[in-house]
Amino acid sequence: IPYLFLQFFTVPLAFRLRDCNGYIRWILGFFTICLLSSIKTASLISSSSAFSIKIILIAFTAFWECSNAAIIFGGRTLQNNYGIASYSTAFLAGSCPAQIKFIQEQNNQYIADGKKKWIERSFHMLCYLLAFLAFSSIFHLFSDRIEAWPILEAEGIVIYLSCMVHIWNIPPHLYQLLMNLRNDPDTNSRIQVIYPYGSIYFSTSSREFWRKWGRPASSLIRHMFYYPLGGSRRPWLSIPIMFLLNASGHYDISMALVGDRAEIGWNIVFGVLGLVATMEVLCDSYFITTSNSADANDGSEERASAMPKWWYGIRFIMATASFRFAAYTLVHKCLHLSLSDILVWK
Repeated sequence: IPYLFLQFFTVPLAFRLRDCNGYIRWILGFFTICLLSSIKTASLISSSSAFSIKIILIAFTAFWECSNAAIIFGGRTLQNNYGIASYSTAFLAGSCPAQIKFIQEQNNQYIADGKKKWIERSFHMLCYLLAFLAFSSIFHLFSDRIEAWPILEAEGIVIYLSCMVHIWNIPPHLYQLLMNLRNDPDTNSRIQVIYPYGSIYFSTSSREFWRKWGRPASSLIRHMFYYPLGGSRRPWLSIPIMFLLNASGHYDISMALVGDRAEIGWNIVFGVLGLVATMEVLCDSYFITTSNSADANDGSEERASAMPKWWYGIRFIMATASFRFAAYTLVHKCLHLSLSDILVWK
């Protein structure tokens, strides 16, 4: 009961504090996320001994917590971006297990487009879930051969996780259906749910991956650490510290799941991902700056995105290799499992 009470009233509280000093909002936001996580770990997670149930509960509640707490950190700016302009919209936002936006200027065409997108998303999710079942069967048959080669096992883990994460898109998807049924053409807004996961397997860069992976958690981490530390003005500082603090936040997850904090494993996972993300941002900035300096007099609006084609290839290789390495380390060093083990979670 306290957990649900906090979840539903976090966003109305954020709306009340939207113009408060940033330090005050940061302290209250940090306290809120710690309190929610503590109640979840002490009551919800410990109430089940099944590994798969714990995974589902942790991910589902974590996205709900992050979606709501991020709005405290973001203040008026983030609330304006999401269209949260009253206590009623704040309460509605707090009831969703993901982030939502209130789109203005609704009409019949907006409603029709929303229903069409929902059907397309349903087909998209169905394909991933069917692929999840198909790959599970295939990997189960050849798991011994795949595990004999770490590269193949890492690829299998990435494929498996890329499909499995869409399970956590189901609750927000159902919420979007309810909101589509609720939408009224006589009102001036439409509710759009931001799904937690996108098609992460096809990411071609670290930046694209983090735009699609755990969007509520990514939003919270950015507003909690990245922006206060300087954001894009000091990526050499903000990104490494953000990933380091993110790693420390996962120690208790593996403790709740397998009874081991696995600090070294988590530090390796986020250390590698943070290093690649930092290198990508710094090099992108360098090439964009160089391009702007070289083309300063040509008047072209496209010069800011002009980077060497070979750099796109290097970004893809770095991102692909780091994701596989991180996934393999996550499963083996943090959760003390293997591909065959996660295929038979109980």
